[in-house]
Amino acid sequence: MVVITTLLEDDLKHVGSGIYDADGGIQYADTNDLRYTVCLNPRSTTKNTVEWKLEATAPPNTQNPNIRYISRPVDGVTSMMNLGVTRFVFKYWSILNPDSAMVTPINSANNPNPCGNIGPVSVMLTLESSYKMNQSYMNDTSQYAMVWRQLRSISRNNSLQFPQ
Repeated sequence: MVVITTLLEDDLKHVGSGIYDADGGIQYADTNDLRYTVCLNPRSTTKNTVEWKLEATAPPNTQNPNIRYISRPVDGVTSMMNLGVTRFVFKYWSILNPDSAMVTPINSANNPNPCGNIGPVSVMLTLESSYKMNQSYMNDTSQYAMVWRQLRSISRNNSLQFPQ
């Protein structure tokens, strides 16, 4: 749990960092998928595309069929992580009205400049053991599940674009 939450927290606070044009910040946002632009090397002007995504396929050789891969492609090079993730859900709120959850998916196809209007982001993550810990726990998932939830504001470096 510590590994994935540390990576995710660090990534979310850097969304849009070093990007100073209209292409910066969040490119696509959905309940199980977040893709954004960032400059990973502060001494470079190279833009990098980073994505967090819950995959539909289960890792092989696990006794728990609910576990899914988490992928983190950076510029098209995918890292598949098998960390016991069973639920990975993003929820987005509008920067103009933080009490209003945004309808997903959010991209330029369904709304002009929508991704710049994302304010706070909530992340819900559930991890479960890949293997049965005890035969008596088979029907009681609470015995081997961990839940993490955090509400975080997207980086101030994200380019904000307001509707016309």
